[in-house]
Amino acid sequence: MEGFSRCLDLNRTVTVVFSIIFSFLTAEANVISKTAGSRVTLPCNTSDGSLTQVTWTMNGVLLLTFAPPRELHWTPRAKNMSLNMPLLKNQMYELVIDAAQKFHTGNYSCATISSPGGVWEKHWELIITDKGDNWNIPVPIVATVVAAVSVVFILTLVIACGICKRRAKNNTQSSTAEMHQEQPADIYENCLEIQRYQSQHSQFSSCNSRAH
Repeated sequence: MEGFSRCLDLNRTVTVVFSIIFSFLTAEANVISKTAGSRVTLPCNTSDGSLTQVTWTMNGVLLLTFAPPRELHWTPRAKNMSLNMPLLKNQMYELVIDAAQKFHTGNYSCATISSPGGVWEKHWELIITDKGDNWNIPVPIVATVVAAVSVVFILTLVIACGICKRRAKNNTQSSTAEMHQEQPADIYENCLEIQRYQSQHSQFSSCNSRAH
């Protein structure tokens, strides 16, 4: 029973670890890490239907907006950051930064409104580092390493759970075998007691007969 409880605890641990890994990989899926001077493109979600409006924001502040048939509108901040957005649907109204700098680091959001598709949003976290930052590791590599280590950890837990189950099974079989071994001994001892009682009772009966 104790081994079974341990296995349940291990199974719960595996489930929790897997959930954490899944959440981590999902959260990191829209993170882009680039070095300064790199060209960056951030695609935007597009829905089926007639496009009504596209907006890009950075840290909640409006950058670009496009509402056909009107022209693309840049805010002063977007112009200072040298941002651009192609007006072609096949380019997914992506945000383009030709030479990204550290001040471009931030959280970007794209929202599209179409009829009858409704509202669609896409979120990106952009990280720009200096070229000399040797500590910078691309996010996909980090995610791959974390996933590999997590798989090894989960396999270890699964193996440990299997060992616990085998030990629990062996302990149960051993206990059953001991019970079967103890039963004949108890029966034999009970038989001896009965024989002693019968022998003493027979001797007592014989003495009484002689006395009469």
